[in-house]
Parts: sequence; structure tokens; C-alpha cells
Amino acid sequence: MAIRPDTTYPGKINAADANYSYGSARNITAPGDGTGTPLEQAWLNELFGMQQALLKGAGIVPSGAVETQLASQYAQAIAELTQGRAIHGTLSGGPAAYTFALPAALASMAPNALFDGLVIEFQAGGLNDADPTIDAFGLGVKDVWGPNNLITTPKLPASYWQNTQRIRCTYNSVNGVWIADNLSMPWYRPMDQSEYRKLTWQTPHASAYIDSTGVIHSSQNVFSCVRAGIGDYTINFTTAEPDMFHTQDYVWLSGRQKFAEVWTRNYTSRRFRIWDAGVAAWVDSDFYFMIFNTLT
Repeated sequence: MAIRPDTTYPGKINAADANYSYGSARNITAPGDGTGTPLEQAWLNELFGMQQALLKGAGIVPSGAVETQLASQYAQAIAELTQGRAIHGTLSGGPAAYTFALPAALASMAPNALFDGLVIEFQAGGLNDADPTIDAFGLGVKDVWGPNNLITTPKLPASYWQNTQRIRCTYNSVNGVWIADNLSMPWYRPMDQSEYRKLTWQTPHASAYIDSTGVIHSSQNVFSCVRAGIGDYTINFTTAEPDMFHTQDYVWLSGRQKFAEVWTRNYTSRRFRIWDAGVAAWVDSDFYFMIFNTLT
């Protein structure tokens, strides 16, 4: 609640203007003329109420010392409330394990929710050699997911960002993860016959026809294929790529609803998984794989 000066003190305040929508205090014109804004109970209680609401909301007991700019409990209360550190809820459990629950009305003040949409940027210190995680601002260790074009299992795979690459991540409180939204997670779409014929005049860096069990039936610069699980294939090259950043990968799949998602990409191998949108699941499939150098 809050009083309105223009209705609480009619005739004893300055009229509303652009700076004060409900009027502002004024001095008397002459001693005893009654034109000044009175210093009385409602006026003081308005100030006291606001101050005490801040202290109560932040769970702070006033020290009894006069406020200064160097030691202000009101400034502390504002900081606590606006940064979400002062939240009152329901305590249960014990004697060793306790649960602190927020009222439904304060769900948006939960630590996880407070960081929703927060963006962090950093420069990668090298090729990520494992599934990346970020521990920022007391949120704990959180997975990093790829952009939203991933269908399922969106955790960002190893070997996806490179040394000195600028990474931008946005926190998603619903899933409790960081989304690397400035990266591009490529999907190898099905390739039709006409596209295949356009590529046959080039010499690929590597190519192979592999059946659904991972057995190689024909290949060029491919010495093995490892099937680690359903639809999960790793192709290993005989000779490493000279330039991984100027190559284009193609996967020719049977069935127009199948896609291959890159999982790990480096100079000596490719790992990807095959997704069937028709059944919304990872699936085994035979495929033809090719890599071309885009500079030739």
C-alpha cells in the first residue's frame, strides 16, 4: 500500500508534474500560513513502512546504528531481494536432512530460474576432448547442449568446439543446461541420386558403403567402422584429413525420414548417429559416406 500525497494533503503540496506524478512536498510561504506539507504520522509511517518492508523481506534485523553510505542495511536489503538471495519459504525434514521449499508464488525467485536466459561468452582454450560442462555462478556443473535444431539427446558431443573459438551459451532453467547457441550442429540429410551423380566427378578424401551392422563392403581411405550402439557409427580414416575446416561430409541413407547427426568430428574419424523421424528413434541403417575437400 502507499498513500497519495495529492489526496492525503490537498492544498499543501505542489501540483503533480513530470517529476512527481502525485505531487511533491513544499515549504510554507510565511510562518503560520498552513501552506507547507505537514510532517505528521501518515507521512512518517509511509517512510517507516517502506524501510521496514525491505528489512523484513530480506530477513534483516536492524542494528540500531544510523545508516551511512558505507554501512547501509537498507542497501543490503535491496541487494538481497533483487539478486534472489533473500527468499522465505517452508522448512521441513530433519534432524540432518532438510528441505527448503518455495511458495508457488515465488517459483520465479528460485536460484535456477533466476539465471534463466543469462548469457555467458568465453574463448575456448582448445578442442573439447570430452562432453563439455560449465560450472558458473554457483549453479553447479551443468551440461552444454547444442542449438535447438537437435531432435533428442542434445548434449553437445566431444570435439565440437575448437581452440580460440568464441563460445556463447544461454542458460535454460527448464532443462538446467547451457545452450551453445552460436554453434552449428550439422545434420547429414538424405542425399538423392541426382546429388550423388553431381559428386562422382570429384575424388573424395574418404568414402565407404557400410551396412547396418557396421561391416564395410567397399571403401576408400577408410580402414574401420565401429558400431557402438543402435544407429551409432564411428568411421576411422586410413590417412588423416589435411584440413578438417574445409571439408564437406555427406551421408546417403535409405529412406527419406532418416538423418545422420554428427557426434564427434576430427581429423582421423567421424562419429554420427542415425535418426528416423518416422519412428522418432535412433535406428540402425546401411549408408554411403563421403568426405570432400571444399577447396579443390
